[in-house]
Amino acid sequence: MLKAKSSHPHLVKMVQHMVRISHYLSETSQKEFFEKRLNYDAIMKQIDLLGETVSQLVNDDQDNITKKFIDIPWAEVRAIRNRSSHNYFSIDPNIIWKYINDELPDIEAGIRNILAKRYRTTEIKDYG
Repeated sequence: MLKAKSSHPHLVKMVQHMVRISHYLSETSQKEFFEKRLNYDAIMKQIDLLGETVSQLVNDDQDNITKKFIDIPWAEVRAIRNRSSHNYFSIDPNIIWKYINDELPDIEAGIRNILAKRYRTTEIKDYG
């Protein structure tokens, strides 16, 4: 596996996954989120990808981002991904709803702040 020259690509990918989560969330109500599985499944896939990207960042943190920016809950993001990947059907959708509404916006803002200050990156394009 090739190592990244900096942590920048991982941080950009994280924001891209969170932007997709926000987009999917904007297309559903809480009731639909619990009753229809399409947006739930799409959001869970992005949570998995987000957590995997955090794992890659932690394993290849060329810029020591995870050590310098301890206000980002890196371990929590990875833990939610691990739980969803390995025990998908036992996850309470209420917990996911709360997480994506209450915590992810702050995490995204924190990562965007890192990108702006450390790498002068302010615009993030969708990866697809």
